[in-house]
Amino acid sequence: MTTIRGNVSTDDWEDQIEQLRSAIGAFSDQLRTDVDGSARVPNLEWTVVDLASHLASLPGLYRLQHEAGSNYELPERFSGFADRARAHISSTDPAELADLIESEMAQFIDELGGPDDVRWQWAQESKSRHTVALLHNEFIMHGQDLAAVTGARVPRHSEEQARRIVPAMFVTTPAFVDREKALAQPDGVYHVKMRGGADYTWTKQDARLSISDGKPTKADARLNADPIMFIMSSLGRVGQVRAALSGGVVAYGRKPQRFLGLGNVISDGI
Repeated sequence: MTTIRGNVSTDDWEDQIEQLRSAIGAFSDQLRTDVDGSARVPNLEWTVVDLASHLASLPGLYRLQHEAGSNYELPERFSGFADRARAHISSTDPAELADLIESEMAQFIDELGGPDDVRWQWAQESKSRHTVALLHNEFIMHGQDLAAVTGARVPRHSEEQARRIVPAMFVTTPAFVDREKALAQPDGVYHVKMRGGADYTWTKQDARLSISDGKPTKADARLNADPIMFIMSSLGRVGQVRAALSGGVVAYGRKPQRFLGLGNVISDGI
């Protein structure tokens, strides 16, 4: 269960949509630089074509999840899921894939409606603003990946963007919890504070993780995090130890070591 609130004004929503469109355009422009589609992307098990196909497949995948709602059947194993989700895309030309990404994403964005329209993702009830934030993160992170091949300017999160992305991540995080890994960790209540942003309560009980707004009265451990560093660490771009040593993520309280365990309950292959 996840309860994440927050309202978005019309002006803010239009700005977020424009920022997403800009990130999509920047990624697509990289694909049109005569890049070798068969080139391996550093730190990923994908080629340039694989990466582009993954992003082109997201609108269809998100539509499927929304239509199924709470009945969407999560895969037993997430390992290889992204590969299967893009298997229907046959093009191996980066420029063609750039066109496909832009057309698919443009149509999908038009379907989202207002920021607080309900959208279902990974069997979790979400909002359109969360979907936009998650997609924006996809194009920033994978824009960084692709820039290692193309030599293009590396896209970066702004603090404002990161503070929108984090709660969107928290909406879907419970869907990715591995039952066996979760059961191996002690139950507890945790306080997560985003610098310059909101407080969250994480509650781990048995095989479930729930996330809600606000800080708990009592917590087994507390985490104070820079939102950009939190995103990079959560998605495996920066190790937990490095994130801690940098001061970007600071754990404290009675049992701060528990956050290392919590970071390991997510299914492999995400």
